[in-house]
Amino acid sequence: GHIKVPEELKFPNACCVGIASQTVLGIFNPTERWLQVSIGVLSVSVNGEKMDPVKYQCLVFKNKTIVGPYSTNDLQILFLPCHSGIFQYILNVSSWPVSADAETIVQAEALASRVVLTAVAENPDLEVETGKRDTLDFGDLTSGSWKALPLKLINKTHAFVPIRLIINANAVAWRCFTFSKEPVNPSNDQSLQIDEVSQIAAPSVVNHVIHASYDGQDPEALTVWVLFHAPKKQSSCSDSLGPADEFLARVDVEVDSPGPSSVIKSIPLRARAGTARIHAPKDLQVYMYLQNNISVYCCFLAKQQLPLKNAGNIGVYLKVKTSNQDSCFAVEPGDLFLLPGEEREVTVLFIPKKVMTTESALKILVLPSGPQYEVVVKGEVEPEDNRPVSAAAGCLDIPSILSNKQFIAWGGVTLGASVQQKLTLRNDSPSVTQHLRLLIRGQDQDCFQMQSIFGSEERLTSSWELKIRPKEDTNIYLMFAPTRVTCCFAKLEIKQLGIRSRPGIKFTIPLSGYGGTSNVTLENVKNLSDSYMLTLDGLLPARLREASFCIRNTGSRAAYVKALCFTNLRTKKVMDPQVMMVSPEKFVLREGTNEVITITWNPMEKEKNFHKTKTLVSTVCFFCGDEVSRQQYRRAIRYKPEVEKHIIPEHSLLRNMVFDEEFQGEQLVTEVCDIPRGKNDIHLFYANMRKVILSVVGYSSLDRDGFQQSPAHHLESDGFENSVRHINATLDVLPVKGPQGPPLHVKTDDVIQNKSDAQQTWDVKPEYLTLTSPSISGTADTGRVQVVNNSSRMLTFELSWPAHCLTITPQHGVIEAE
Repeated sequence: GHIKVPEELKFPNACCVGIASQTVLGIFNPTERWLQVSIGVLSVSVNGEKMDPVKYQCLVFKNKTIVGPYSTNDLQILFLPCHSGIFQYILNVSSWPVSADAETIVQAEALASRVVLTAVAENPDLEVETGKRDTLDFGDLTSGSWKALPLKLINKTHAFVPIRLIINANAVAWRCFTFSKEPVNPSNDQSLQIDEVSQIAAPSVVNHVIHASYDGQDPEALTVWVLFHAPKKQSSCSDSLGPADEFLARVDVEVDSPGPSSVIKSIPLRARAGTARIHAPKDLQVYMYLQNNISVYCCFLAKQQLPLKNAGNIGVYLKVKTSNQDSCFAVEPGDLFLLPGEEREVTVLFIPKKVMTTESALKILVLPSGPQYEVVVKGEVEPEDNRPVSAAAGCLDIPSILSNKQFIAWGGVTLGASVQQKLTLRNDSPSVTQHLRLLIRGQDQDCFQMQSIFGSEERLTSSWELKIRPKEDTNIYLMFAPTRVTCCFAKLEIKQLGIRSRPGIKFTIPLSGYGGTSNVTLENVKNLSDSYMLTLDGLLPARLREASFCIRNTGSRAAYVKALCFTNLRTKKVMDPQVMMVSPEKFVLREGTNEVITITWNPMEKEKNFHKTKTLVSTVCFFCGDEVSRQQYRRAIRYKPEVEKHIIPEHSLLRNMVFDEEFQGEQLVTEVCDIPRGKNDIHLFYANMRKVILSVVGYSSLDRDGFQQSPAHHLESDGFENSVRHINATLDVLPVKGPQGPPLHVKTDDVIQNKSDAQQTWDVKPEYLTLTSPSISGTADTGRVQVVNNSSRMLTFELSWPAHCLTITPQHGVIEAE
C-alpha cells in the first residue's frame, strides 16, 4: 500500500531571513496496515537555479515516521532561510508495510511520491520614524526631570519580524535612557513630563514581534517610547556653572533570533542636562495717577517691563502667569524661550477697575519641572489730588526722562585698553528739575565706569548723582575697560531722588561687551608706511607664478579672515579668480596661530605685457575681525537679514561679500559667546571689521635680466611705492614681522641692445615631459630637463611644482654664463 500526500505544499506567508517558519505536511494511510514512511530531499532550487541540497539544508523535519491504518500524520517542517529568495524543494515520500522485507522496501522507494515545497524568504525591511531628524534629540532638560519621545518602527516586510531593541551607551548615559511600550501621555508638543516617574522600573531592552504587511493594506507599525531621565545634581545658587552635561547613546534594532544577529537599524540618542537659573527682580511696583474727572477707570492701564535673564547653562522654556486669574495684572508674552545668557523683557500690565492698591504674584515656571520663581507685583492707583505738589498737572509719565539709547554695546575691546561711549539723558518736563542717581550694577560692573568731571578734574566712578533742569540734555560718558577674556555684562540704573522719588521706579540700560580682541599681522612681505607689498619675480606670458607668505594672529581671541582681489581698488573692480587666486580664501585663526597664504598668478592674454619696471598686478584686501563677532553677526542675520543692506553703503567693497557661511577652521574655535542677541549686532560686526591691504607687484623677466631702462621708466619706478601708499592712505595697517623683502630697484649694469635677444636669455628643454606611472612593485620613471643660460652673466634658478608625488633634484642652483 502507498500513503497519500499533496502534490504541492506552500508556506502560507513569506519568511524572514534568520527566523524559522513552520508548515505541516499531511500524510494519509488509506490501508488497513501500519506503514513505515520515509521522507527525503530530492532537489532544491533558489530563484529558479538548481543548487546542491547539501549546501542548502534550510529544512528541518523527521525523515521517518509510522502511520497507523486509515489515519493521518501531520509532519512538521521548519524552514530557516539563510538569505532572501524563492526556495523550491522536491521531497521524495515513500512507504511500505512495517514488516516488509528488503526487496519490498526497494520497490517502494522506486515508486515514491513527490511533493513540491515552495517558500519565500525576505530580508527584514524596517522603517524608523523619529520626526524631522534622523536622531532622537531630547534637547535641554533640568537636573532631575525627564522627557519621553516616540520611536515608531514600520514593518514593510511580508513576513512576521521578531525584533529586539537595545540601548547602547556608556555607563553614565545607559542609566538615563530607558524604554516604555505603554503610551506616555505628553503634557505638550515637546512631550515634556511633569509627573515624577523616577520610581518606575523601565527596561533598556525590548522584544516584540511585528506582524507581516500585506499589499493593499497599511503596513504594521510598533511605537516604543524612549525616556530620558536627567540625573539629579545638587548645586547652590552661588555655585558657578560649567557647561551642561551631554548624554549620547543609540538604539540598536536587531532581529530577535536564537543565533547571532546583526544590527539592521541604529537610531542615535542625544540629550543635555543642566541647571535652569532665572534672574528676575524680587518685586515690581506699578503706579498710576488718575485725573479727578475720570470715572471709568478700566479704560486706563499702566505698563512696567520685567527683565528675565537665563543665568543657567541650558535653554529654558518659561511660562509666566499671575497667581490670581481675577487680578488686575496681566503678562505679555506668557510663554518664551531663553538661551543660556539671553535676557528678555516681559511686559506687566496693570488694569485697575477703581482707585485701589493691590498686590499679586507673578509665577515664572521653568518647563517642564521647575524650578518656579515668584515676583511680587504691587499696583497703586491714586487720584490727581494726592499727587506730589511738585508734579506737573496732567502728566502721567513718572519721571519724564528720555534717553537716546535703549542699550549700549561695545563689541570687542583689547585687554588693558578702554573705549568710551556717550549716553544722552533729557529732562522732558517743562518745569520740574529732575534729581537722579546713576549706578552701574551687575556681574561685571568692575569693567564698566562712568567718567565724571568735577571742575577741571576727570574721575571714573560707578555711581553718580546729578540734576537735569527742565528741557535740558546731559551727556553721560561710559567707559568699558575689560580685564579678562570673557563676555561682560552690567546695567546702568537710573533712579529718581528727592520729593518725586517713588520706590520701584527706575530705568535700566543694559551694558555689554567682550574683553580681548584678535590682531592679524602679515609676515614675510614688505611693509610700507600704511600697507604691505608682495613681489612676484620673473613674470612671463603664459607662465604661472606663485608666492607665499604668513598671516599670524597675535591677539587673545580667534580671528576670521576673508580675502578679495581687486584689479583696481579705486574703481572697486574685482579681479577674475582665474587670473589671481588666494588660497585659502576664507579661514579662522585661533589666537597665537598662523596660516600660510599662497597667491597664484596666472595671466590671461590681455595681461601678458610687462614692459614696465614695476607692474601693479593686483590689490588684495584681507577683511578680518573677531570670530566671536562674526558668530554674533551670523545669529543676527538669520533673524533680520534686511538690516544689512541699510548698514552697508551702496558702493562699498563689502556690498556683495558673504560672511554668513562656514569658514575653514571655525569648528576648532572653542570660545564661548553668551552675549544676548542685540539689535545692533550686525552694525557692531562691520564697525569692528579691519581691512589689511596687500599690493602684489611684479617684475617681468626682462627687467631681471638687466635691460637699459628709459628715463621715463626710472621716474615710474621711483614713484611706484608712493602711488601704492597713496592708494592705501586711509586703511588700517598692522605691524609686520619677519623679513621685509628686498627693495625694488633696477639693474642697469649690463646693456643688451636688442629686446628680441632678451627673450632668449634662458630656456628650458624640453618644454613638456611625460612620466609613466610605476606599478606598485616597479621602479619610478625618471626624466631630465635642461635649463640653458644664453646670457653673458651667471643666473640662479629655483624650481617649484604642485604635485606631491614628484621628486625633483636639484631644486635650485646656479648656471654659469652661456
